[in-house]
Amino acid sequence: MTKKRPLYAQLASLYVKKINDGMYPVGSFLPTESELSDQHDVSRATARAALNQLVLLGLVSRHKGIGTRVSAMRPSSEYTPSASSMEDLVHYNASTIRELIELDNLVADEELASRLDGKAGRRWAHATTLRYDEGQRKEPICLTNLYINENFSNITNKIAGYTGLVANLISEEHGVTIEEVRQSIRAVGLSNEERKILNCEADGYGLEITRHYYDVNKSLIFIAISLHPSSRYTYTSSLKRPHELNKTGT
Repeated sequence: MTKKRPLYAQLASLYVKKINDGMYPVGSFLPTESELSDQHDVSRATARAALNQLVLLGLVSRHKGIGTRVSAMRPSSEYTPSASSMEDLVHYNASTIRELIELDNLVADEELASRLDGKAGRRWAHATTLRYDEGQRKEPICLTNLYINENFSNITNKIAGYTGLVANLISEEHGVTIEEVRQSIRAVGLSNEERKILNCEADGYGLEITRHYYDVNKSLIFIAISLHPSSRYTYTSSLKRPHELNKTGT
């Protein structure tokens, strides 16, 4: 097993191949968490995360007291990393493009760590990007700073030509599934440099959207901090009364 990919992702990939090769036909059962742990010398948590990834891929189903049953020979064609649906919290049209403007590696000082994960001294691969509507390069949609776990730093060289989600790129390159995205939104004043890059008014304000991306093992994979000029961003949501309340409400 390679060292760059998390153990659970390596273990999951191994069993994807075993299922694809017919070693575990549809209807058969995979080893239990305990058996996987013993057979591959990994922790129970790693075995559990690997099996959960197979569930996300649509290859197996898990039921307490029954086991992990193989339900398909190939990953579901409808499968996409769960971050794709969560990304719809801030939807970008498929026609938008990403421009890479800076790449570097850094060690978080106390100030930066307070904005990321609170861990000063942690190493990150850092990429700064702009996103535009295709054919409209005068007014960027947003300025984004990506802080990527150093274990996945090699993906930064592919960001410039990649039109999809960075979460998907990491998944493709390292077999890591993003299971959870924690998002926060706040109003901020834009610095002179930020206003210049975003080509917005001198007294401009904006919305800062911060997302922390976690894998199935609850490990932090990367952080994206995006700045949107207030005049170019609208956040809309719809809230509905639970069906049960509708029945009894007046």
